[in-house]
Amino acid sequence: MRLAVSVDSAGTSNGPVGYRWDADTDILIAEFPAAGAGAGPGMTGSVEIEGQDGSWVEIEVRVGRIASIEVAVWPDVKIVSGLEPPRDIVDGVVTVPQRASQPGVAAVEVETSVAGIRRCLAALDASGNGTFLSYDGSVIPW
Repeated sequence: MRLAVSVDSAGTSNGPVGYRWDADTDILIAEFPAAGAGAGPGMTGSVEIEGQDGSWVEIEVRVGRIASIEVAVWPDVKIVSGLEPPRDIVDGVVTVPQRASQPGVAAVEVETSVAGIRRCLAALDASGNGTFLSYDGSVIPW
């Protein structure tokens, strides 16, 4: 998976980052309260990345700025001794550009997608052999 981002100097402080640990679910949450203040370019939504061991990270983005990061640490994490944060910390701005994965479609509900796929399957015949179709029946160029 690729996620294009731009990292720039903030110029001013982004404000405090709020951290929460949910002991019941073993999820660490970092919230950036200044994110999404005002309109700007970039996507609004979330990106989830899952590891083969069941761990995952979810990045919530508001108008191109990271608003929160949730990290689930399953199974138990390995403790590494001697790991230190960087000495020089500089405020920065991470921007996630807006780019539709499929032109004209920002998000599709599961029910809409499944219903569309079922309609496509019901309408298939031998003439469509080798054709790639979207959930709405439109041909996806190959």
